[in-house]
Amino acid sequence: GPLMCHTTKMYSTDDGVQFHAFGRVLSGTLQAGQPVKVLGENYSLEDEEDSQICTVGRLWISVA
Repeated sequence: GPLMCHTTKMYSTDDGVQFHAFGRVLSGTLQAGQPVKVLGENYSLEDEEDSQICTVGRLWISVA
């Protein structure tokens, strides 16, 4: 199925230019270098203004 990832926390980098996202992949596969469409909290199907295409950087897997 399509990629769906729920981001629960955003951590800014020291320079404040980028963010590290902490979340869970619900479906699909996420790979470094992959372009993804990021939907903001005000996103709607009628008005896609609160969305943008970003490239996935590095990935970490958290094991608890």
